[in-house]
Amino acid sequence: MKQMNAIFVRILTVFFSALLVEASLADIHVEYYDAASSLIRSDTFSSSQPISVVIDDSAILWVKVFAGPNSENMEQITVSGTTQQQEVRLLLSAGDLDISALVPIPPSDAAALDSKGISNAWTGGVLRFKGRILGNLNGPVNVGNLESLHVDGSISGSINSAGGIFSLVAGSIAQGVAITQTVGDIFNIDVRTGDMDGDVFITDEANGNIVDFVVDNGSLGSSLDPDQFPTISLQGDIVQALVANNAIRANISANTVRWIEATTGVMDGSLSVQNILDNPPVFGPDPAEIIAGGDLDADINVANNLDAGLVIDVSGSIGGLISLGGSLDGAINTGVNGLAGQVIVNANNGAGTWDPAADVTIGTTTLAPVPDYVDLQGSIGNGAVGVVPFNVHPKDSEPDLSATVATPPAEVRIWHYGPIYGDGTGQVLLIERSGDGGRRGRT
Repeated sequence: MKQMNAIFVRILTVFFSALLVEASLADIHVEYYDAASSLIRSDTFSSSQPISVVIDDSAILWVKVFAGPNSENMEQITVSGTTQQQEVRLLLSAGDLDISALVPIPPSDAAALDSKGISNAWTGGVLRFKGRILGNLNGPVNVGNLESLHVDGSISGSINSAGGIFSLVAGSIAQGVAITQTVGDIFNIDVRTGDMDGDVFITDEANGNIVDFVVDNGSLGSSLDPDQFPTISLQGDIVQALVANNAIRANISANTVRWIEATTGVMDGSLSVQNILDNPPVFGPDPAEIIAGGDLDADINVANNLDAGLVIDVSGSIGGLISLGGSLDGAINTGVNGLAGQVIVNANNGAGTWDPAADVTIGTTTLAPVPDYVDLQGSIGNGAVGVVPFNVHPKDSEPDLSATVATPPAEVRIWHYGPIYGDGTGQVLLIERSGDGGRRGRT
């Protein structure tokens, strides 16, 4: 009997020890380090508790927050404190102390499964942040400088960085998410498995650039509803690439772009830039291109020229408006009958021209001669390319304005190479006709 009691006690001891180990694994750990990477103190929170990070010692340089080895979910992290210092480095990782954005955090060092984000109430300096979670980001992140954030699942909380964003990697980014940066550049946004449905705003007028923006397997804008299209707005340049493997349905505004591509899908929404620049590529096409693997239904507004060597390449049809404030010196290509919309050259009504060497090719048909080509609208998709002020297209008019008719038609339709309208109250059009006996009439 005593032996059985001893065995029972031993089993209970092992059982409760296992519970204690499991409980410790479920804890969220907060560790504070100084500049020499020496531990100052540590705190522990349960996985169901909000996590408090307090910057109350000017010796604190590093704060590391992570779950146990079984990677629990993590409640919101709130950063507060009163000390004044240049910066504190917040690391959401179980790995080594390293804030460098160039060194990725491996999955084995991820801080948690799901996270409810970071609230930053500390105003004593810059909160620099680097982190990785294996699940979803379900709350906002507010930091002073985002070195890197890797979320294997979905981001459904907005991200605000007062400084720069070096690297943001996610499985997908949900509609309603706003990625906002106040000062500096965004060097990389990489959405790897799903769609990018969030907005991106850079409000810095001096250095607000995006270097690379890639959606590897999904779309930039998955909704077909124009009211749901993401907004990508910056004062600076999209320096290298904005590429989505499927469609791009977004409203994009920037100073310049180099390469925008919807590889296998449509491009819809709008693109508004000052210039398309042929920067030396780190990767991607050379020369610069706007590429739509399907139809191009987006309205594109380029304030200046489409320079020689640049290409707008559309596998399907151009259904929207392409407006060039200056000259057409580059190339535009579409599929067969692929010009359903309008291309306007010299939209600023300045000195812009259509260079005869700048081919606009619809399927296998290159419009010629330029600018007053003879190809009929019905043979190219019912669209047009025109230089402001728009000339009359004599062959598309009814009757052909270069022909002589014996019987007066019931009506005359005069087509131009672009949209025209009456400005003011004067006479828009004067038609003179010659009747029997040399009598002339006016309409």
